[in-house]
Amino acid sequence: IQPLLHAETDVCVRAERAFNAYLEGGCQVPIAGYATLQNGQIHIEGRVGSPDGQTLLRAELTDEANNAQQLGENLARN
Repeated sequence: IQPLLHAETDVCVRAERAFNAYLEGGCQVPIAGYATLQNGQIHIEGRVGSPDGQTLLRAELTDEANNAQQLGENLARN
């Protein structure tokens, strides 16, 4: 499987998964995390909506790529 691993995608997915896991995301609440990597920096945007669709919270953060998991968790805390 290692030859199929795309390192940049792996970094982004780690941040997105950490964001979702910290919020205990599932099928009941709309949660979205989208991370991009550029020039060694990872940028993640997060959205969390209320179940009734009346409220949408937004946040975004940027950090060094090697801090992807922590960045996702920090975004969730925001």
